[in-house]
Amino acid sequence: MVDWYPFEENKLQIMREAYRRRPKTILELGAYVGEDSLILGALCDKGLTCIEGRKENAVELQRRLDDFALRARIIVADFETYRLSGLGWFDCVWASGVLYHVVEPWALIAKIAGVCPLCLGWTHVAQSGDAESRGWLGQWWNEDTDKPLAGLCQRSFWLTEEQFVNAWAQAGMACKWLTPRKPHPNGGLAAQFVAERR
Repeated sequence: MVDWYPFEENKLQIMREAYRRRPKTILELGAYVGEDSLILGALCDKGLTCIEGRKENAVELQRRLDDFALRARIIVADFETYRLSGLGWFDCVWASGVLYHVVEPWALIAKIAGVCPLCLGWTHVAQSGDAESRGWLGQWWNEDTDKPLAGLCQRSFWLTEEQFVNAWAQAGMACKWLTPRKPHPNGGLAAQFVAERR
């Protein structure tokens, strides 16, 4: 088991799910510099594909994978606008720390649902639905795009907890929270989730 995994607050439960299910192919969105990629690359035996929005992060990601003799296809792109369906079908999409960094999370959720039967992730959700975008309720958040972990857009939209689950349902997947939604120092609520094709 993976009790040693260093990110207990935001990734332990989803990593346990990944180890339990053993997906053969994984698409990782927002790989950053590879903390998760190193484990996911060793876990899946048919291939890891990583999409990272910043070239400098992708260079460091490749270096770290090389250090551990792990292979992955690395794509430098904005996954909110990138055509995920062009990459084929995956056993699992890893979406930890990405769905709250985009302008239209419901659209990204629909794209994820189009390429896999399973998504494992961690996300922020809005505590209230004070704002509305294209019929979805949540809150707008400013992104500090100079930081390496920030989104690529100037601001992002955080869905409410209920709207987040509804977005998955609309895409044909059932979303279940693996951890309680707790207030997070960086804003809103945060929790780990699994979404599966119904």
